[in-house]
Amino acid sequence: MISQELAEYASTHAGGSHNLQQQLKQGLFTRNPRLFETAAYAFFVAIFLWLCLSTQGGEPAFAVSLHTNDLQ
Repeated sequence: MISQELAEYASTHAGGSHNLQQQLKQGLFTRNPRLFETAAYAFFVAIFLWLCLSTQGGEPAFAVSLHTNDLQ
């Protein structure tokens, strides 16, 4: 059984070209379960970073904080 799987693997990868199209045909996520987790985490980090950077106050927030200090 294992020798049959090795023979199939050797026949598919005999040319040495292991490109993305072949991986998609063979099941990119089924053969590499950590790939999905890594992609999902990278997506989460990208969205979190975008959210953190986009909600920085800048000039208007600084002006509001100056006016609140004047009220006290």
